[in-house]
This record gives sequence, C-alpha cells and structure tokens, in this order.
Amino acid sequence: MIERYGVIEAVERVVKRKAEALGYTALVEMGLEELAFEAVVLRHPSAFSSEAVARSRDRLSVLSSTHLGSEPDLPEH
Repeated sequence: MIERYGVIEAVERVVKRKAEALGYTALVEMGLEELAFEAVVLRHPSAFSSEAVARSRDRLSVLSSTHLGSEPDLPEH
C-alpha cells in the first residue's frame, strides 16, 4: 500500500478504516501501542487530514479503554 499511495496517504487510509486493525491489538498486547499508526498521526497532526486526526483520537480512546481498561494519554492539538 505504501508503494502505491505513499506513506502519508497509506497511513490516512489505515486510520480511516471502520474496522479495528488487528495490528493495533498485537501492539497493545506487546506494550507498543505508541507505534500504532493512530499514535503516529496524533504525534504529527499537521501532516494528516483533520479527519485522520479525529479518527485516530477516537479510535485510540476506544481501543485503549477496551484493551487496557483506561483512557490513553493523548496529545492535545
């Protein structure tokens, strides 16, 4: 996908999907959720669309509370 769309567009497409990515669950289980595309988008919001930033924030909030039992520390932007 990266070769076809480029890095930014590929990340946009992943975070805009409606379904939870299986990779996110695996990252959480390994304690590496900060490597999820959603977390990358929130660390660099100016590189992504407002929709990607909003979906990333929403998804991390929901998935973190589901998988970890608490709200994540999300950057404020």
